[in-house]
This record gives sequence, structure tokens and C-alpha cells, in this order.
Amino acid sequence: MAEQVKEEWIINNRNIFGLPQDINLSLSSIQFEILDQIEDKKINSISDYLGAEIDITNELFLTQSLTIKVIFKDFLGIDNFHQLGANSLNCHMILLYLQLTLFNEYYSESHKNILPFSEYQSQYNKLLENYLSSNIDTDEQDFIKTELTLCENLITELDKPIYNVISPLNKILDKPCEFKKNLINSIDKRKKHLKQKENELVPKIKALFKFIEFLHSNIDSFKKYDEVINELHLLDKERQKVTPRKNFADKLKYDEVQAKIEDKFKVIQENIIKLIQAKATELNICNLNKTETLWNWNISEISNLKENFSKKDLPEIFRHKRKYLEYRTKTNCTYFQDFFFNDLDEILKELFDYFKETKQNEFEHFEAKSLQVNSFEEAIKEIQKGHTKFTLPNAFLSNPSNIQQPKNEAPPQPIKTKADILKENLQKGGFYNLEKVQALTEPNQNELINLISENMAYSIAMFDYLGFCDFLDNEKGTKYKANHYLSRLYNENAKDGTQAKHYRNSLINNKKRYTSYLHKEKVIKDYEKLK
Repeated sequence: MAEQVKEEWIINNRNIFGLPQDINLSLSSIQFEILDQIEDKKINSISDYLGAEIDITNELFLTQSLTIKVIFKDFLGIDNFHQLGANSLNCHMILLYLQLTLFNEYYSESHKNILPFSEYQSQYNKLLENYLSSNIDTDEQDFIKTELTLCENLITELDKPIYNVISPLNKILDKPCEFKKNLINSIDKRKKHLKQKENELVPKIKALFKFIEFLHSNIDSFKKYDEVINELHLLDKERQKVTPRKNFADKLKYDEVQAKIEDKFKVIQENIIKLIQAKATELNICNLNKTETLWNWNISEISNLKENFSKKDLPEIFRHKRKYLEYRTKTNCTYFQDFFFNDLDEILKELFDYFKETKQNEFEHFEAKSLQVNSFEEAIKEIQKGHTKFTLPNAFLSNPSNIQQPKNEAPPQPIKTKADILKENLQKGGFYNLEKVQALTEPNQNELINLISENMAYSIAMFDYLGFCDFLDNEKGTKYKANHYLSRLYNENAKDGTQAKHYRNSLINNKKRYTSYLHKEKVIKDYEKLK
């Protein structure tokens, strides 16, 4: 039998788990004794290996009175093994006890390589300090790289079948043993923690450049779904032509179109949106629930670069500017992530405009254009079509008869509906991070905003159903602050959260004046129609 095949059957080969010398030597001695005893037996498979009968009272080579039975009792602390009356056991029984030994060592939280995640996290700084003191001319990045390599090596070791559940019939089941299951979970969390630490050490500019590289590398992949995007826009226009609340035929047509929209949106969500969001989170370039952090988190380092760049920085800056402009021009789509890409365009334009060699607006091809309108009414209609930037004729602005306000007061720009304002405030408040909200397509999210933009009693009932009230209680720290936030959504001058408090209380104790309780069943039905 080839020696390398046998290695697949060895637990803790080369002490990958970093156990103390006495424990590692005990595990190795037991397994070497097993291999010695089966050397002359016909072993053609792991099942043969597991079924081999092993004498647990046989003295180990070059020892006095040291047996497998003694090692388990005196060195590994498994007393009940010594109580077994038999002098021999199938190999699989011995390996089960070795798996149990590993689980005990994991549970002891004493060994760095197999620490449960909570303990690893608490010891991170100490482990880092030990590494730096033992390795000259290294830094935290080197430590993280070493730890991630260890994680991959541990996973490779745990992929061996010997760490799965072993049946009494000497079969390896497709199920991890307790040690493997728990350690894999810990390693997964450890890797995420290390990646997060790694990204924290990456300068913000580098993180933005890595994100640009990701976008650029996916141009062809994303453009495969151009036809789906076009179909979604056509379906949305088709849906806007019907009024489902007024006529049964329109309702049937609406449901038919809506089902098609949902199916096609899922394709974009799975193949584009989730990939973009995952990479942005991995690189820590912003808080996706508050995309304005793209500016807040990066502007300081961008300003510093503009003041202190060197000539050798220019090729890298120009290269990434070209890649981002190429990505935005070729895709020419925000993939229903308007807030994110508008803010990303803004912060990158702040950087790249400083390093452009012409007066041309290099972002002109894809950034949102200002639309010429002749009245506020016309602007409102265009808002409903999805436009966000407007300009009014100078003559209109200078003619007091066109403006319902004092002569010297400038007209409010940009013009926003109640739904637009509510949407922006909810975006900042984490509303779009709710599971029930994320389950909706973007067009249906907009429809949800329309539903909750007018009636506060209805809106509080909907917020409660969606879990937004509980989310705010936790996010704000107190119900008082959460209620104040909810009140200000509908009255920006609200001095406290009294109004929202009464509406929320009415969901529990019916009140004549505050009628949110009357909408409890309706909000569920309305949400299900959108889902």
C-alpha cells in the first residue's frame, strides 16, 4: 500500500492542529502502532483499515508497558477507555476516541491553531504581538497572511475523510464529526475576521482602486444581462399603464406583469447586484445602508493624495481612471443601485477630475443629466419618470408671477415629492437593509415607499410588520430616540417622538385617535401583493 494513501487516514498529521508535545506524541504513537499491526494485513481501502482488529494491550515498539490502552488513560485522560474489558478493538473505535480527544482539546480553548472564534478574537492582539516579536521585520499584514495560510491548511486537513462520522459498519458517512463541524465554523469566522482586519489596513485609495478593478473585470459578465435590463424597463412602462386598484382587468394585467418583473429582477440581483454589494463590503469602501459614506469615509485620503502625490503615483491613478470610465461607459447602467453609483461617481470624480489633462467632463457620458423643464408641475411629472436633476429657464426664475413665494426668495431646487424625501431618509435610516424590504424588487420597493408616504397611521403599522420599529429600537438604543426618528419622517419639526409613540402603542392597545391598529391586516395584504 502506498505510503501517501495511508497519510489520508492519519489524524493530526504533522501536528497541523498545533497540539502540545505530549498530546501530539500520544496521538502519533497510537496511530503508528495501528499501522505496525496492519502492515501484514490485506488493507485495500479505508473500510478495511477501519475494520482492522487492533490489540490495544500490545506494548509499543521500544517502550516498556506502554500500550494504546495506557496512553488513552494516562496521557489523554479518557478513563472509560481503560474500563473496556476487551483486549482488542476495531480500528474505527480507536479513531472515534481520537476524534473525541481532538474535540476535548478544541473545547479546552488552550491551543492557538484550534481556538474557538470568540477566544481567537479576544487573543488577536496577543497573538499578533507574539508573531511580531518572533519574526523580525514583519508587520500586521504579514501576520494576517500567515494566519490565512494556516486557515487554508487546516481546512485541507479537515477535508480528509477520517474527520467524518464513522459508522459501526466501518463506513465513512457524509457528515462531519463534532470536532470537524465546530472547528470549520470557527475557521470560517476567523477568516472573515482576518479579511476585515486586512481591509482596515488597506489605504482607502487602494480599496477604491481594487473595487474599480473588480467592476472593470466584470464588464463582459454584467453586459450579458443587458437584454434582461431592457426587458425590465419595458415591463415597468407596461405596468405604469394599468391601475390595479380601480379595475379587475387592470389588476389581472398588473399581476401578470409584476410576476415577470420579479423573475427578471432576481436574475439581475443574483448575478450582478449581490456581487457588487459583496465586493464593496469586503473592501470596506462604505456602509451600504448609508451610501453617503462613500464620500465621508474616503474624502480625507483623497484630499491628502491631491496635496501630496508624487510623479510615480500618476500611472496607477490614470490607469484606474481609465478603467472606471470604461466600465461606466460600456455598462451605462447602475443596475438599480442608483444611490450607490451616484455617490461612487461623486467621490471618484472628486479624485479623477484633479488628475485630468483636459477641460472635458470625463463623467458626462454616464452621470445623471439635468433636464430642462418649464414649470414645477412639469418637474414633478419627470420625477415620477425617474429623473432627479432639473434646470428651469432664467426667465422663469426671474418672473415673480411664476413663483408662489416672495420675490427675492429662490425657488426650491431640486424639486422632490414626499415619497422622494421619505425614500432618502429611510435610505439613511437602514430601512433598505430589512429582510422583507430586500425581498422586493426595486420597482416594488418604490411602490412600497408610495404606500407609506402619506398616512402615518398606516405607515407605522407597515413599519411594525416589516420589523423597522424593532430595528430602530436596537439601532437608536432607546424607543424614545426611535420614536423621535419616526415622528420626524412625517413632521421634520417634531420635537419628540410622542406621535409615533401613540401610533405604535395603538397596535397593542386600540385607541380611537391613533388608528394604526386598523391597518394591521391591510399592511400584510399590501406587502404580499408586492412580494
